[in-house]
Amino acid sequence: MKVQKIRTNNGGEFTSQAFICFYSHRGIAHQFSALNNPHQNGLVERKNQTVQEMASTMLTKSDLSLAFWGEAVNTIVYIINRYPTKAVSEMTP
Repeated sequence: MKVQKIRTNNGGEFTSQAFICFYSHRGIAHQFSALNNPHQNGLVERKNQTVQEMASTMLTKSDLSLAFWGEAVNTIVYIINRYPTKAVSEMTP
């Protein structure tokens, strides 16, 4: 499926000329949420919080230092992307 729209916060990393060209050349509509207004993107904010909590728990239970934070987050996201959801029945996403 082709990406039709993308919504980002109004942060500078998403408003650069390179991104604007990327979106326009591919016909992607770029929408902005209000700056410093995370409740407009509640689903993503909740998922980020879940990933952070799971990574923190993983590091605490394994007695690893915070130096492994990035690996813990990568592992959690890998696992989340593979467990079944209601949207895709009988298989993983």
